[in-house]
Amino acid sequence: EYKSYLRMSSVKMLGVTLVLNLCLPMVISSVSLTNWRWEGATRLKRVAVGGGGIWGVDDHDNIFKRENNWIVISGKLKDISVGRSEIWGVNAHDNIYKRSLTSGWSQVPGKLKQISVSN
Repeated sequence: EYKSYLRMSSVKMLGVTLVLNLCLPMVISSVSLTNWRWEGATRLKRVAVGGGGIWGVDDHDNIFKRENNWIVISGKLKDISVGRSEIWGVNAHDNIYKRSLTSGWSQVPGKLKQISVSN
C-alpha cells in the first residue's frame, strides 16, 4: 500500500509568503500567496531562491538576478537552481552549467532536462 506523508513548509521572501503542502515524494498539492506585489516588468518562467540570492529565467532563457532591481546575467538557461554558494542551470541543449557567486558560468559534463541543488 502506498502512503504519502504530508509536510507543510512556508517561505517568506520580499513580502511574499509561499505555503506549500507537500506530499512526498515532492508533489505540490497547493500554493497560496499573500502580500503579493508587482516587482517590475520582468516575467520569469523559473524562479530559484537560496543562500546565493534570488535568480530566474524568462521565456527567452535570459538569466536574471535580483539585487535592488532585476539585473541581466550573461548566458542562456531554461532551468536554474540556487544553493548557498553556487548557482546551477540547464540550457536548451540540456547542457549543465554552474557558477559561484564570484565567477562566471562553467560547463559540467552530462545532460539534464531540469536541475535542483542544495548546498
